[in-house]
Amino acid sequence: MPFSCCARSPRPAAVLLFAATLLANPASAQARWARTVVISEVYGGGGNRGATYTHDFIELYNPTAEPVSLEGWSVQYAAASGAFSATKLTSLEGSIPAFGSFLIEGAAGSAGDGAPLPSADVEGSLSLAADSGQVALARSAEPVTGLDDPNLVDLVGYGAASVFEGEEPAPRGSNARSLQRRADGGAEPGSGTGSGWDTDQNGQDFVAASPTPRTRRDPPEPPAPPVAVIGAPHVVPPGTQVDLDGSGSWDPGGDPLAYRWRLVEVPAGSVAILEDPTAPRAAFVADRAGTYLVELTVSDGLRESAPARAEAVASEVPIAEAGEDQLVPAGATVRLDGSKSRDPSGARLSYRWSLVDLPQGSGATLAEPERVDPAFTADLPGDYRVRLVVTNRAGLTATDELQVHAAPLPEASFSFEPAEAITPETEVRFSDGSRSAERPLVAWHWRFGDGAESRAQNPVHRYAAAGRYVVELQATDDLGGESPPTQLALQVRPAGSGSLVTHGPNPAREQVAFFYRGEEAATLLVYDVSGRLVHQAQLDPGPSEHGWDLTTGGGRPVAPGLYLYVVVRVGGGRSPVERLVVER
Repeated sequence: MPFSCCARSPRPAAVLLFAATLLANPASAQARWARTVVISEVYGGGGNRGATYTHDFIELYNPTAEPVSLEGWSVQYAAASGAFSATKLTSLEGSIPAFGSFLIEGAAGSAGDGAPLPSADVEGSLSLAADSGQVALARSAEPVTGLDDPNLVDLVGYGAASVFEGEEPAPRGSNARSLQRRADGGAEPGSGTGSGWDTDQNGQDFVAASPTPRTRRDPPEPPAPPVAVIGAPHVVPPGTQVDLDGSGSWDPGGDPLAYRWRLVEVPAGSVAILEDPTAPRAAFVADRAGTYLVELTVSDGLRESAPARAEAVASEVPIAEAGEDQLVPAGATVRLDGSKSRDPSGARLSYRWSLVDLPQGSGATLAEPERVDPAFTADLPGDYRVRLVVTNRAGLTATDELQVHAAPLPEASFSFEPAEAITPETEVRFSDGSRSAERPLVAWHWRFGDGAESRAQNPVHRYAAAGRYVVELQATDDLGGESPPTQLALQVRPAGSGSLVTHGPNPAREQVAFFYRGEEAATLLVYDVSGRLVHQAQLDPGPSEHGWDLTTGGGRPVAPGLYLYVVVRVGGGRSPVERLVVER
């Protein structure tokens, strides 16, 4: 326990660094948990104006796991620059419990302010200065004679004291603040881990705070236990040595640690044995594939840590199988399958799929990429590169890839003949002109607009009634890719009519077409049965066609029923009256 007299010279930078490290990182501090009774609190403002308590007091703390007898011991006080004397000591008796406190009552101040102290373990009459002074704990009732007195157990110099431990004295006290030793690991007093932090540096070990007197009757406050830490988990091939590292374990009090390793669980058939099970670093050979559960417990001689556990896994690398390359039509849903992936030990695998390359402009995304069989839509023609990463429980991974090619969809096109003068007696011949950029076409689907369909490549069709029909074709390639529908309209005129004008369909529901064959321009007039004109249109010299959407000039749909129409030619003359039926 080194002491310094009048240690107020500038301190070297290394000491400042040490102090910062001590408080910021207790595990690495060059400090220790005390191994003998220490002075844990000093209060010299008792009974003064604004005092917290009526009496001065000195509190001791036992940082060991066994009771300590105080018979024949004493606490002594000296002024900041004074010497210890027989008139300023209090003899002690009894014992201090393991990790417990011991309260020595001092003199009362003249103002009488403050609350009474808890019933002290020893009552004395020491009158302590509030802001500066020296307090010593000795193994005898003889005054401390010097800094090297063999009976000296602990000393606290505070405020302007000329004698103190370390580089500087503890802070100044006051009528409302005592000097309190830090708790385990340099924590603030009152943390519940005992006031046994002793770096032999009064300026670092003590803080000024509101007084908290404790007696031997209060519950013990053991130091914080050490903490066992095992290094990163291990994954090794079977038959490989596993090196264990517990050197990251630490003790809040900075004390040396004892280590105890053990194998809690091993795979069936394993005869693994730990080497150096009491050293910071141990090892064993993972002689069987599987999981080895390792446990480490550390002790600082006072308390034992909670067990730390870690798994070491002996495993071979898994095998990833992303499946065969696929050829699909653009727009198809691609189903992936990684179920043939496997782990040599039979352990379960986790899956992670990703789209590595996409055609330019593609917005394809994987649905549920962590499934064994996710899917995506090949929204554009081109190549999609897909990657599968499988991971076993040991964290070992394997990768496989496949390529999906999306072929462009076919483009449907067709023509028909004759293109005009089609009547119900006409045989209409349809010719397929569809094409595919990559794949052969294998199927065609025609819809003729009158409810009839065909699967021939070049069908022939007759219409049963006059009217306007929309013909639709879809072509399919050998991958099942279907072209978008292609449509063309054709007009079937009534058969055997010599009239200048005909129409179709009849009856009409949504629209009707008028077919004019006159050689000069004309006017079409449509009347309802009451003689009211409901529609009028100019007709170009024939052959020409005019479509009517069955609405009036104001855009209102005409009512269902019978309508009459005529064509008046520019040069004179009119057609016979024709009938048109509208149904809704």
